[in-house]
Formats: sequence, C-alpha cells, structure tokens
Amino acid sequence: REAKHLQLMGFDIPNSARIVLLLEDKLKAYYNQISFALSIYNRVINMVSPVVRSLLRPHLADLENAIRPSRTTMTWTSMNIEQFLHSLHTFLARFDYLVTQVNDIVQNRIHNNLHHVSNLLLLNLPQGRCFTLRDFVSLQRQHIESCTEVLVQKNEEIERAVDDLVDAVLAYPLDQSIPRPSSYDISLVKLHYCHHMYHALLTAVRNSLNLLRTRVECKFKTDNVFLLDGALFELDLSLQIPNVTLNPSLDEVQEAINTVGRDLLQCTKKIIDWGIDPTAANN
Repeated sequence: REAKHLQLMGFDIPNSARIVLLLEDKLKAYYNQISFALSIYNRVINMVSPVVRSLLRPHLADLENAIRPSRTTMTWTSMNIEQFLHSLHTFLARFDYLVTQVNDIVQNRIHNNLHHVSNLLLLNLPQGRCFTLRDFVSLQRQHIESCTEVLVQKNEEIERAVDDLVDAVLAYPLDQSIPRPSSYDISLVKLHYCHHMYHALLTAVRNSLNLLRTRVECKFKTDNVFLLDGALFELDLSLQIPNVTLNPSLDEVQEAINTVGRDLLQCTKKIIDWGIDPTAANN
C-alpha cells in the first residue's frame, strides 16, 4: 500500500517494490490459498484420534514432507509456487478424506456398537411381573439366547470395522521414503478395541446381574418386616401346624436363580476372541 501511494506521489520506489506491485493480485491469491491450506491442516490434525495417531504416524510424516518446501525453499516469487499449492491442496484433501473415513468407522461402527453392547440387558425382568420357577428359567434362557446372538453379531461387526479401519490406513498412498505402518502399531489398535469389547461385555453382564439382585433382594424393612418393590416369584404358602411351608421351597428358588446366573455367565463363551477361527476345535 505504501509503495502504491509513493508511486502515485511521484517518488521513485525500489525495483523489488515494483515487482510486488505488478504481482499484487497473484500474491494475494497465493496468500489466500496458503491461509486456506493452513486452516485445513490444523483442522485435520486436530481430528486425528489419539488411539489411531500411532497408526497414522507415517501419514503425518508424509504430510510434513509435503509441507516442508513452504518452510524452506519456497518463496512468494518461486516459479513453481502454483504447482506446489495445487499439489498441497490435493494432498490435504486426500489426507482429510482418510481421517474422515477413519473417524466415521470409529464413531459409527465401533463406538456405537460398543455402547449398544454395554447397555444391553441379558435378562428380561420387567418391574411388577411375577414368574413361576419353570417360566422364570425358560423365559430367561430364551432371552439370554436372543441376546447372545446380538452380542455375537456386534462382536463380528466391531472386529470387521477395525479390520476395515486398518485396510483404509494401509491402502493410503505414501511416499516411497516413508515406511508403512508397522505390524506392532496395527496390533496395538486392534488390542485397544478388543479390550473395549471385553469391558463392554463385562458391563452388560454386571448390569444384568445387578438387575437380578435388585429384583430379588429386600429394599428396606420396618418393624422387622422386610418389604419388596415387587415379588419376582409366585410361591404357595401353606400352614402345616406347627410349620409353615413354601412351594416351591427356598432351595428350589435359589437353584433357579443360580441356573439363570450360570446361563448368563456362560453365554459369553460363544463370543469368539478376535483373530480366532470359530470352526477350530479349541476357541
């Protein structure tokens, strides 16, 4: 701006200032393109999840190589600045697509399924409903079997999603001087989400057992009388002087509860650990 006004006032200005005035429109366009590329770079870097950052370490190094000329050799009057800006925007768009794809897999195919598994109740104990012992065991087994099918399906979906995430990272083109992601980093990512799947299963089993305990236990007592929010079992009480008998007995009730608890714990055996062939003899 100062050079333009000095020129209008008739003052001599240096040749470098004249060149800048002649290239004013181009320099402004270069500045806008670089500012836009910088905003994309900062946004994409902040989008990289800490879990997959080690897996994307080669890609980040490749990105730094693509940006390095702007910090070292590139100037505003470089002959190849337009070619550099075009390649930089192409590279950033490709890396942005990869990070968006990875985040989409993590959020929609991994985290959502893990949330569904952890919130799944493996027992069907609606409040206020009573069961006979036979109905209680049979109905809970049916519900556990249906939930087990869901757990097996979600486990496969999450494993497949992690494999797709790794495939997307490995399919990304890198410079020949950049080493590919190591098998160690790949194993770390798979192990991380495998542990998350284990903890989601553990949460589902714990919440289901807590639900059963809540329905069975006494909530409070007044004047030595224990009260329940709602009875869980239908029992016949008969007076046989001098005794009072229950049919079915408390031992049978306890055995029914234990049976359902064992079925609940054993349902997780059908969930195959990642990387194991389900058709093998020993899973």
